[in-house]
Amino acid sequence: MGSLAALAWTLLFVFFSSFALVRRCRQRRAFAAWKGASVVERKPATQASAAMLIADVVARLRSGASVEAAWRGAITDAGLPWGGMDSRGVPQLPKQLRGSASSVEAACRLTHQIGAPMAQILESILETIDEVDAAKRDREVARAGPETTAKLLTVLPLLGVVAGFAVGVDVVGLWFAGGAATVGLAVGALFWVVGVVWAKRLIAAASQEGERIDPVVLVDLLVASLGSGASIPHSLDALGVACGEPEFERCAALLRMGAPFDALEEQVSADALPMIAALRPAWTLGASPIPMLRLLGRRIRATRAAKARGEAQRLAVRLVLPLGLCLLPAFVAISVVPIVASISLPGF
Repeated sequence: MGSLAALAWTLLFVFFSSFALVRRCRQRRAFAAWKGASVVERKPATQASAAMLIADVVARLRSGASVEAAWRGAITDAGLPWGGMDSRGVPQLPKQLRGSASSVEAACRLTHQIGAPMAQILESILETIDEVDAAKRDREVARAGPETTAKLLTVLPLLGVVAGFAVGVDVVGLWFAGGAATVGLAVGALFWVVGVVWAKRLIAAASQEGERIDPVVLVDLLVASLGSGASIPHSLDALGVACGEPEFERCAALLRMGAPFDALEEQVSADALPMIAALRPAWTLGASPIPMLRLLGRRIRATRAAKARGEAQRLAVRLVLPLGLCLLPAFVAISVVPIVASISLPGF
């Protein structure tokens, strides 16, 4: 009964504290309105879409607006803060767009490198940016199941305690009475902390987005550069500078020095190798590289959904370890042991 009374007083304290806090906030707002001061309303978070923003910028550029005016107007009309622009025409994108910021900034820098119209370069990556956003949403949906399971098992010990009170077992009192329940609390708390930290790290690692530019965006930018009339060495050099990929700059230098094409494939990583290989017929035979690059982009796009499902399945498998080895034992030690001890071993 003592524990039930303490629990009831705690709930009453939380309720009246929350009520007092809300009432105080309302009084402060009323006082500010009486003084004539402006009361700032908190707006809901803007659901920013990088693809829609780029489409708006392209439309403004096509209508004759300057680069800075187009970016400022598109960003402010989307309800996002305008952070300015550097000398190369690269805008400071708000944090709501950080998932696609690197790709958009690379497109702006490429425009500065090759001298092509920004509307043309941005339009070349518009569809890919939209697909990247859709792929991100697909990954979030695929991870929702494992993450929900982890959250449920995290609060499972608390639900067990509530169930114990419901059947008339003073679980909290048994925790501090010594015996098996006290040992179970200590062991269960340790397992619970380890399980929560372990599961959060696995989820954070699966949710982490790389800083590198999307590979399809790289392909689209290379196609846009070649389509604007730039040579293969100049396009690779400009792409390396714009995207922060020195391997493309090394490939451009080798081509300018007359090195065999095989030497380029030794300078790039495994991710960039298909894109360099698609340039071989163009460099050695004089064929257009654009059809092969576009085919490469379509192949990469086709693997996005399968990759998202695979990542979610791997996360579900990895979460079995902290859930089964830590959180479930924590539930048993914290909630089940006191109930069983009070029923089967009174006084123990």
